[in-house]
Formats: sequence, structure tokens, C-alpha cells
Amino acid sequence: MLLIKNDLPEETVLNYYSSLSKIKERWIHEDKFVIPLTPLKYMDDSREGWGKLPLEYKEILSSVVSFMNRVEAEGGFLECPIGAIKNISDVSFLGKSYPSLFKVRDTFSLYLDYLKNTAIRSFFATKTIDEALNSRYMWTLYGEMGKENRCDCDKPVLLSFKWQTLKSSFESSSLDLEAGLVDYQNSHDVLFYKDQSYAHEREFRIAIKSLEKGSQIILDDKAEITAFMHDFNRAEEKLFESLGFSTTNKKEPKRLKKFKIDNEAGHPNSRTIEDALRLLNTLDPDRWNKIMR
Repeated sequence: MLLIKNDLPEETVLNYYSSLSKIKERWIHEDKFVIPLTPLKYMDDSREGWGKLPLEYKEILSSVVSFMNRVEAEGGFLECPIGAIKNISDVSFLGKSYPSLFKVRDTFSLYLDYLKNTAIRSFFATKTIDEALNSRYMWTLYGEMGKENRCDCDKPVLLSFKWQTLKSSFESSSLDLEAGLVDYQNSHDVLFYKDQSYAHEREFRIAIKSLEKGSQIILDDKAEITAFMHDFNRAEEKLFESLGFSTTNKKEPKRLKKFKIDNEAGHPNSRTIEDALRLLNTLDPDRWNKIMR
């Protein structure tokens, strides 16, 4: 069953950046291309849904973890950290009283259960594939661009899905799925909340609240997917061919394409800019204007 929290325009493209090694490991199952779901227990970003918890709860957890790490580093015993937290309900934080220890335990237990039993897959939503191809930020951060210099297995890959052709795969799945754009403001649904500092990612999520081992979405023949790689050899081409991708037939719903990725990073240092200005200052302005028209 599929519950769509907020639908997308028909032309929307959902994009996922990764490395070739991770695509092989997670997106291929029994010689089929699938969409894997990642359990939230593997996600430790404090600006995810976890950020919706009151700040004092996060402060408590941080203090307890720090205490336990310190005891362990100094060769002590972890069995009795109560000395550090037994009066936790009497400690004030930013003018507020900490919740009782019982409430803290209950809250963390509920959150732990939520972490263990939910999973998601996130995409970068764009109007066109070109917009995704030209996002160097997303290539670098999620496609691990730059690491491919160390190992061919880390070649960056972009998977682009046409949203409208994915729906049937989600609807026919045996999993109870929810799908929608992430809320960067005041959502109370922790599965679809993320801090507004990530708003530029325009994240679209698929989520499951009752996790099954190895949860994944089997893609049907209607799903239109384009896999982009900066370069690929015959072995890599054969891998995608075995999954139904074509490098030649434009009518195939699954296609593998080469794309020249701009791997430039950072910005020029002050010396470089000074040298450039020194050169520019030697040029004739009138001649420049005629050439650059």
C-alpha cells in the first residue's frame, strides 16, 4: 500500500547519487535492480527527525554518552553511571527543569524502537535531469566525487527516476509505504522532518514504519531509470546490461549514459586572483570590449 503525503508534478525527476560499489552492494538483489530502504538506526545526523526532540533530551544523552566514554577510556566500570545522572531531574538547563529520569528513559525507549523499525530512501527532486547533472554539490557530497581517483569501485553514479513511472512499483509493493517531500519547517512527523539548513536539497522520501529485514522495493518494467557515469568500461557496461539497461536503444526505459562530471572543487587562492588581475590590468579596455562582444 502506498500513501502519498504530497504528490509531485508529473515531470518531476527523483535523483540519487552514490558510488558504483554501493550501487552493486545495495541496489542489486538476485540479479534485479531494486530500491533499498535504509534503517534509521544507521542515520546519526542530529538535524534529522531526532532534531524534533527537546534540546534537553539531546543534552542528557550527550552527557551520559560522554560519561560512559570517559569511564571506558580510563579503564573504569560502566555498570554504575548512576552517580553522574541520579539527580538529573533536579538539574536546570536554559532556565528549564530537566524531565524526570523515568520520562527520559521512556522517551529514549520509544525513540529506540522507532529507529529500529523504520527505514527510508531519499531522493533529490528536480524538474529536469540536467538540473541534477549540474549539481556539483550533490555529486560531491552524496556521489563521493573525488574518491574515484583512488579506486574504480568508487566511481560516482547518478540514478535518475521519472516519478510518474515509479508509482506503480510502489503501489504494487507488499510494503506499507509513505512518500512525500521532506518538511523543513514544523512537521511533527519525524520521518519527514529535516532541519531547514538542508532545504536546498529538495528531498523526497520513501518511508516504511514497520521494518522487515532486507526491506526493498522491487521495480517493475514501467520504471524509467537513467544511470549516469563519468566513464565506464566494458565490465561495468555488462553489469548494467544484465539489469536491463541499454547504452544504445533510446526507447528502453532503463538507460546507461556517459556524462562528463565537472570535478573542480574549492576556489582559487588569493595569489591566483592577484596574478589574474595583474594580467587583466595589462590589457587594452577597448580591445577587450571588441573581442568580448
